[in-house]
Amino acid sequence: MMSRINGRIAKNADIRRIPLHSFRHSCASLLINTGQPVTTVSKYLGHASTKETLDTYAHMFPNNLTDAKNTIDNLNLGI
Repeated sequence: MMSRINGRIAKNADIRRIPLHSFRHSCASLLINTGQPVTTVSKYLGHASTKETLDTYAHMFPNNLTDAKNTIDNLNLGI
């Protein structure tokens, strides 16, 4: 049923039909790119574990060691 509705909307809008599963990936991308933690993304998508989320979307999570180093360097530890 959803596939039919999706097709009808695409046809009425005169655009290419986007597979329904692509909307799920777009949702995950949006959550990740707005800085949501992997635990939140995983729960929202209904994954059984964060491992499943990371296995699928790990390439999208920022992994910048410079930012991590700067965060630590900027802590005022009073030393």
